[in-house]
Amino acid sequence: MNPGYSGRSELPDNLKSLMRNISVMVPDYHSIAENTLMSDGFERATELSKKFIYLYNLMRQQFSKMEHYDFGLRSMKSVLRNAGILRRKIENKEKDEQLILLEAIRTMNESKLTSPDKSLFDELLKDLFKEKALLEQDVNCTLQEHIKSAFDSRNYLPNEVLITKCLQM
Repeated sequence: MNPGYSGRSELPDNLKSLMRNISVMVPDYHSIAENTLMSDGFERATELSKKFIYLYNLMRQQFSKMEHYDFGLRSMKSVLRNAGILRRKIENKEKDEQLILLEAIRTMNESKLTSPDKSLFDELLKDLFKEKALLEQDVNCTLQEHIKSAFDSRNYLPNEVLITKCLQM
């Protein structure tokens, strides 16, 4: 019952007297990420967790301060959980683990970023994941063509920003 978060309240005094006060310092993000990836079957969990934590530290430091941005442990766990789900869904177990993690990072973060931060996000991904970031963008070409044809069939002009938002959804 963390009273600092919305919707949570303090413990009642009768329960508080039964509990021992503890304090937690900074969690070991790398160990948490590595263990989560390992438990989901990632063979290169150590390498991927280092890149993942480094990316989140850079995002926390370099992105503009927005209220809806969350680059803490809760957000990290959501991305890692999503990567595990994607890993289990893939029939071809030979798919590159970096691509799976990259797809999870994009899916969970891209839609909430502002335009200036979106370009910085793309650059960070290109730096950390090299050619994988560019390769992942080409995967949605077929879906993008279907979205454009759906716009055309309804006599709408296919706007690139709207198509990008449809892909993110």
